Amino acid sequence: MKIFNFIFKIILVGLAFAAIIPHLIPNYWLTDIFSHFKLQYVVLLIILLPSLFLIKNKLFPIILIFFLLVWNSSFIVPLYLQDSNLTKTAGDSLSILSMNLLASNTNYTEALELIREKDPDVLVVLELSPQWEKQLQELGSRFAFRQMYPQKNNFGIGILSKIPMNSSVTDLGKFFPPSILSELEFNGQPVFILATHPVPPVNQDMFDFRNDQLEEIVKLSKRQNGNFILVGDLNTSSYSNHFQKLLEDGNFKDSRKGFGIASTWPTDYHIFRTTLDHFLLKGELKVLKRTTEKSIGSDHLPVFLEVGL
Repeated sequence: MKIFNFIFKIILVGLAFAAIIPHLIPNYWLTDIFSHFKLQYVVLLIILLPSLFLIKNKLFPIILIFFLLVWNSSFIVPLYLQDSNLTKTAGDSLSILSMNLLASNTNYTEALELIREKDPDVLVVLELSPQWEKQLQELGSRFAFRQMYPQKNNFGIGILSKIPMNSSVTDLGKFFPPSILSELEFNGQPVFILATHPVPPVNQDMFDFRNDQLEEIVKLSKRQNGNFILVGDLNTSSYSNHFQKLLEDGNFKDSRKGFGIASTWPTDYHIFRTTLDHFLLKGELKVLKRTTEKSIGSDHLPVFLEVGL
């Protein structure tokens, strides 16, 4: 029983550390990683609850578990609460499909089938390699307007549209991965779409580099007047301090709100899956539909969005 009590307390303290440390030390890459798994922490805490009947001196563990459940749930529950200001609309809809293709992925058929099935007005593709660009030619004239920037690494990018658009490749700064800024007209109003893919924060330098790019995104969005959609694999989850800062500084609305967690990465390890792929909105845009789609062989699930005005 003493060993059980010891193991229980170690697990509980470990969960407390993992849940809280990213918000106490948000600017260190390794602690920030712990911020991405709020749902997993809630599940583990619920699993621990029956063990309370088997341990002595229950008061502190009960208080700590209750606090941790409330703390972690505070990041999750709002994603399931419908915001009428974000969802009420009238008129036509604009649909966008975002796909992180994974440059090394060769499941071309699955990706093309999904594109044809969802038939979006706008298609955003990340990790666009020369091979993937060639495969997308099979879509023919379905998307008459294109801005493609394939690369032989994981940072190729492209936007394909049925709607006339003006677009350009921008690096948001001299050394950032390329992004694409497009402008199109929807319901008589201009809509800007920024497709972007910051580097993964796998060490401190790349962590800082990603955060710098998020700051540049905010600056760019403030230079555009009207409706703005930020789409892409931002390599940060919805729970990170840096994602929350992006929302606040950029005055963005998270399209997940009212539609749930909708985790997207990693595809093959559902137990660890978190929210790296995002649609963020500014202006008068309202969310009509938001879904994650079936796997196309990438390590990210595609995301489908419908918006209205």
